[in-house]
Amino acid sequence: MENEEKFSDDPEEQLRIENELLKLKMQAELGALFGDNKDLPPEVEQEFLKQVQAFHDQQQHAPLIKVKDYVQINDLPAAKDLPDEAITQAWASLEQQLLEKQLQVVFDDTVDDRTRYDFAVSELFELEIMEPADGANWIFDYEEFHPNPAKDMSRRTEEFITAFFENSIDEKSWFLATPLTTPAGKTMAIERFLEKIQLFHDLFLTIKSYDYKIEDTHFEAPDEGAAQSTRAVVEGAVRYTVETEMQEEQEIFGPFRLAFQCTHGWWEISGCTIQGFSMD
Repeated sequence: MENEEKFSDDPEEQLRIENELLKLKMQAELGALFGDNKDLPPEVEQEFLKQVQAFHDQQQHAPLIKVKDYVQINDLPAAKDLPDEAITQAWASLEQQLLEKQLQVVFDDTVDDRTRYDFAVSELFELEIMEPADGANWIFDYEEFHPNPAKDMSRRTEEFITAFFENSIDEKSWFLATPLTTPAGKTMAIERFLEKIQLFHDLFLTIKSYDYKIEDTHFEAPDEGAAQSTRAVVEGAVRYTVETEMQEEQEIFGPFRLAFQCTHGWWEISGCTIQGFSMD
């Protein structure tokens, strides 16, 4: 640390404290987010943090350049002017040229080649960026430019249903809002929610199989003055087979309902009702 302030007589603990202060600094200045690095040696973590900070400091004053000027690819036809039989090859060629310039665009599998090509030519090329440093890539996620909330919530639903029936939800489950809200509108701490899930699992010897189907996703009306809704609901049907304490198999079938809230562009689950389980 710049001021070399001493916080502990234990060298390892001193490094850990320095790392936490450095992460707080990077969170405030860069908006950085950090996961759980408890198993990482503090000296290795500190070296990594300092490299990230140095990279940011170096890039902060670098000049900006439009992507189209950086890649120097001129006179590309518009996507609408390319026939269907040519669009796949056009995108493959353009993608390769972008990769050679250390630019990578990430798409969902459902995005077709015409949309990919059109996004690169009509939107990506107009962005101003700093030239990538040696050995570094710029990665652009298509969904950051064209969010798909329904698809995001479908993914959260899959992750939640899987974790729920496998009893792997914990305090760090990133798809959960904090605090949660019961169907009756009361707030619930994550600890209480976990207790209820455990009580549900204690009803059976085991849950042998499970499946679900989303039937409807709808958004609640946005709050007054808001540009878009920040609350939504995913509803569907769930089926699971349990083994009772009498060692008998029982199939349970019924509805499920997941309430979602959007915080800073991130959809997270704020409450749930599943056949056989209730937060209330």
